[in-house]
Amino acid sequence: MLESNPTPTGGVSVRIVFLHGAGTGPWIWEDVRQRLEWPSTALAVPSDRPGTDPQRCATDLLSDPSFPSSCPIVLVLHSLAGVLEGALLEAMGSRVVQVVHVAAVTPQPGGTFASTVGFPANLVLPILFWLNPRGLKPSPAMLLRELGEDLSEERRVELVARHRPEQGGLFLRPVPRAEIRVPRTYVLCANDRCVAPALQARIAHRLGAEIHSLEAGHLPMLSCPAEFAGLLSRTITTALATARASIPSSPGH
Repeated sequence: MLESNPTPTGGVSVRIVFLHGAGTGPWIWEDVRQRLEWPSTALAVPSDRPGTDPQRCATDLLSDPSFPSSCPIVLVLHSLAGVLEGALLEAMGSRVVQVVHVAAVTPQPGGTFASTVGFPANLVLPILFWLNPRGLKPSPAMLLRELGEDLSEERRVELVARHRPEQGGLFLRPVPRAEIRVPRTYVLCANDRCVAPALQARIAHRLGAEIHSLEAGHLPMLSCPAEFAGLLSRTITTALATARASIPSSPGH
């Protein structure tokens, strides 16, 4: 878990919660978080625990002492973390003012990561996880080909060194069936070799999200942190302005 506590401007009481995708960790958000004016928390997604699923993983995150307990939240979900949206929204309700999906695989209610990605992943992934009960980890060559194409050499070395094996729960087990409406933005990574841009676009349209495209690979928070942080800042500013406008004025104001 990593925390950032800059002084927010405009008296806005909101916290950004960053959740990373498969195999990485809170470290991928460090550069972006330093560029934002709002306080933030980046949590380690416990997707590598045997027996987990989207609901259990979300429960574990919400019970983390560092998860904000009361203030409004902006959720930023990268890649695999998209499967956590439904369970987190069920638990937090109106506290979530905006969800930002970053190349996220977000299943329809009751669906799975594997079914959302489709053939051949929905056939191959169950077999791969069965053959690797201690966790599945791509080879360094695959990691660099799919995730590191537009990263600096330093970041590529770091990606390989810090990438961790994953259990199959978030890939293979269904998300909650409830459908929850919330303002959403989708950051589509146009040069992504891990989650196809066409799939990202279909997911974004299904979610009814506002789409912003970046000429970046699967990890824009590492390859173009300044551009990504600027986009995120504009998105949050707009979301907060919309949220304030929707609150009725109190008597006498």
